[in-house]
Amino acid sequence: LGILAVCFRYPQWRNRDHFLVGRPAIVEFLSGKWERELDYRLRKALWAYTDNRIAVRFEYEYRNKGRVVP
Repeated sequence: LGILAVCFRYPQWRNRDHFLVGRPAIVEFLSGKWERELDYRLRKALWAYTDNRIAVRFEYEYRNKGRVVP
């Protein structure tokens, strides 16, 4: 998480229904997430944009103890 230390002094992070503030909370959350979600793949596609709006599609998958989770 070196980029986190370099870029942000008081970071805030959102992942679905999790709202995290501060490096220790973010590191703990991501460490647990990466421990559970093996072989994580993320695909992003820009759908559309205008002057002040953007639409992006996110699709991800990972392996969790021998099974695929959509």
